[in-house]
Amino acid sequence: MEICGVTVTRGEKVRLSLSICKVYDGSTLEVPMIVVNGIGDGPTLCAVGGVHGDEYEGPFAIAEIIKILDPKKLKGTFIGVPVLNVLAYRWGSRVTPDDQKNLARVFPGKRDGTITERIAYTFTQEIILKSDYVIDLHSGGTDYSYMDMLCYFDVPGEVGRKSLEMAQMFPINIIFRSHEKPVGRLIDAATSYGIPAMGTECRGEGRYREASKNIYLSGIKNVMKSLGMIDGEIEGTPQKRTFVDLIEIRSEHEGLLKTNLKLGQHVTKNTILGTLVDIFDNETHAFKAPTDGIVLAIKTKPIIKLGDNTIIIGKKYRTGKNWPK
Repeated sequence: MEICGVTVTRGEKVRLSLSICKVYDGSTLEVPMIVVNGIGDGPTLCAVGGVHGDEYEGPFAIAEIIKILDPKKLKGTFIGVPVLNVLAYRWGSRVTPDDQKNLARVFPGKRDGTITERIAYTFTQEIILKSDYVIDLHSGGTDYSYMDMLCYFDVPGEVGRKSLEMAQMFPINIIFRSHEKPVGRLIDAATSYGIPAMGTECRGEGRYREASKNIYLSGIKNVMKSLGMIDGEIEGTPQKRTFVDLIEIRSEHEGLLKTNLKLGQHVTKNTILGTLVDIFDNETHAFKAPTDGIVLAIKTKPIIKLGDNTIIIGKKYRTGKNWPK
């Protein structure tokens, strides 16, 4: 198969670079990746980390799966991209320093857009559209604390079903569905082109956690087993799943967030979730739960700006092993 202008023959494991564009000093911005092309027929699976530069478990999980994959025992092709936004990764930033844009909000990008939009466009055209399945690995980054959870885009037909099948290969209990209009994520771009895709979240808080990396590694292996790419039994998946819709509580005020919430805590409608205070510790606003639900994410960096996502509640709509209908 041909990737990034290079023909990768069967039985090869090759490091490549995806050229994005020229930058201000005349050099070329490139995204490094490794392609493992198996000797047998099978699908092409792309796993991506580092869409945000302050998220670390995904890159390490992808780097490890690349090391252990043997092209002589692989059916199909694995495209491993440990860090997609190399500019943001260098600075440990959620946004690209050059244009202050969030790569996870601009897919499928623009050919002649800003540098973040060009990363999204080139990656969509050259990698996503050559893939049969896509995995996008995230975490809470520097500013947030997340529960381990999975995401799939709930679109009708085979794409939605296969996306959920992939998500359920990860040893994580909570699954949330996206069923509103796309917001510019990588999985939005993939599913809009008819390519099954799923995403993940884990703790974050600016730290690397080996346990979360291992969960991601196990999930990727299970996906590959389910697709017939590698041999072995699917391991570690929970007997029961909790399916939720996300309720994002965004702030219409500014200040410092004070909260005693814990991840996984159950709250009821109108519960006080936290308060904003000014620099003299005077309360200026209280956040109330808009519904019963589970606390899935908390902004642990306390400074809150207008429009910031402060707390995420998961509204449960199904519990069970089977897929929601």
